[in-house]
Amino acid sequence: MDSNGVASPYQNCKIVHWVRHAEGIHNVESEKNHDALLSPALLDAQLSPRGWQQ
Repeated sequence: MDSNGVASPYQNCKIVHWVRHAEGIHNVESEKNHDALLSPALLDAQLSPRGWQQ
């Protein structure tokens, strides 16, 4: 309801934000070797140089 007591048509709506992350080192390494995605060293991978440009 708005401040005038009128029901808002959006009161049952939710806003969803879709966010795409930039390329990370894990993406680059997985192109060479798919098993690289299982490496604990890449669990919190940094951005690649291309990722910084993105």
